[in-house]
Amino acid sequence: MIASFSIIHLEKPVDERMNYGGTIFLIRPQSKLNVEYSRDLWTCIKTMIDGGTVKLVVDMGDISFIDSSGIGTLIVTAKKVRQKSGDIAVIGVSQDILSILDMVSFRKFISIFESEEEAIQFFRNMP
Repeated sequence: MIASFSIIHLEKPVDERMNYGGTIFLIRPQSKLNVEYSRDLWTCIKTMIDGGTVKLVVDMGDISFIDSSGIGTLIVTAKKVRQKSGDIAVIGVSQDILSILDMVSFRKFISIFESEEEAIQFFRNMP
């Protein structure tokens, strides 16, 4: 499995249609974000964004390894979702992975939070 996906915040729809602007999707990549898995993860994320998803939280709690392709996938995700006036947040980052992300100034591009609740609050404060 590449990742598990779930909804962590869902606003009540006004009608029968889903309100993607008020829905926050949680993505939990499994094990590694490397060249082997990043391509498949990007395909899933791109499909979600093309389908209307604009608020993404990536829980990296299960990630034990990340390389440049994994970092690139997250940055490309941020660019694509921001084109649709959305954003991405990252949670659950281990100290080892955080030290790698800090080396490339990752936080200048994507917000990192300690908890799911903090990420939800980040999205609630979006215009």
